Amino acid sequence: MAQGSLENPAVNATESGIGILSGWHCTASRVEAFIDGKSVGFAYVGSERGDTVGVCGKSSTGYALLLNFNELPRGSHNVQVFANGIKFGEANFNTTQSGGKAFLTGAAKQVIVSDFPTAGSNATLTWSQSKQSFVVTSVSTGTTTPTTTGIAKLYGNVVFNYRFNNTTTIYTDRVSFSAANLNSSGNLTSSLSNRSAGIACTRTGSVSPEFTCAIVDSVGDTDVFLFDVSSTGAISGTYEFCLSGVSSQSCASDLVYTPDGVVTGTVSRSTVAALSALPARDENSAISANKEKDKLSTLRAEGNAIITHSPAPEMVKAIEQAIKALGTSR
Repeated sequence: MAQGSLENPAVNATESGIGILSGWHCTASRVEAFIDGKSVGFAYVGSERGDTVGVCGKSSTGYALLLNFNELPRGSHNVQVFANGIKFGEANFNTTQSGGKAFLTGAAKQVIVSDFPTAGSNATLTWSQSKQSFVVTSVSTGTTTPTTTGIAKLYGNVVFNYRFNNTTTIYTDRVSFSAANLNSSGNLTSSLSNRSAGIACTRTGSVSPEFTCAIVDSVGDTDVFLFDVSSTGAISGTYEFCLSGVSSQSCASDLVYTPDGVVTGTVSRSTVAALSALPARDENSAISANKEKDKLSTLRAEGNAIITHSPAPEMVKAIEQAIKALGTSR
């Protein structure tokens, strides 16, 4: 009769991020785990496992050990578990560092997985720093992104994630758009949900990038975005931060020709409440970062690689119009 089992990691499974080594044993008072021949610690023993009553005659048989699988090199590994010094479980498994290192900080990302967990459903995955992996933060039935064309592709909850210059800080802004936000000029205007600022979005008149948005805060500083929205609602493009003394023309030109960095995000039908869990943008950090434009390197190269469109003058004009739609004087 089996006395114990190693369930996680499973044989030939792939692990990453913060997870657990777990299973059950009928009589163990101490469970120690070894990975690649090296002890990684003792597991908590005695958690409830009602499914083991038939084998062990009791339910307090579970064990678990918290591990950061990202600390292991990418590739194959061997794990063995010992109950009171006697081996009772073993498995070969694989690891991949989910964030590219043992513990990734300052990153933010949301992606939508279509037809999961069932056909016609969509799951939103959000990067969790504490778990070092993506977690399912919402599940909705039906499509989560607009299927229409034009400005209506931005209807829903819009999230912008962007890094300034070559720093690791991730800023996030979000807004909810609908037909009610469409003004007589064909622009979408609204206020942001997490700070005192207004936003206006319009089409560039180009096939790609299709949209531009401008966010103006209470002192007149402006964030401008030039981007596309994919069929799955993914935002990708470039970003520029402009102080209040910078003209609309200069701000738009910088965005088109020498953007400060890249912007990602989503357009989805998920609830505004779910979006409120995202981190708010640190305004002071953004302004401070703007004073260090000489440090532009990697992000500027990434941004320039995305902008392959023509003609640029029309896009500059569209960005100017988006800024003016907020009623700012520049």
